[in-house]
Amino acid sequence: MTDIEQVTEQALQQIAGASGLDALDALRVSLLGKTGLITLQLKQLGALAPEQRKAAGEHINRSKETVAAALADRKSGLEQAALEQ
Repeated sequence: MTDIEQVTEQALQQIAGASGLDALDALRVSLLGKTGLITLQLKQLGALAPEQRKAAGEHINRSKETVAAALADRKSGLEQAALEQ
């Protein structure tokens, strides 16, 4: 498994730098979509030992929630900026 903290940090930087709604949606798909980086992390949980699975799952889910919240905030900001123009 790749380091979920590194994936999350890179994702947050990319989200903050997204220049438009299309770019933001592409990031959402690449991170949280069916074959997204974070989704793949969740799918790999089955390969872990049962005692590691719970902690890893909680950590990945927290990262997923953080990224989803950042996406929603950035989308709101971009939509607001578009309305003001």
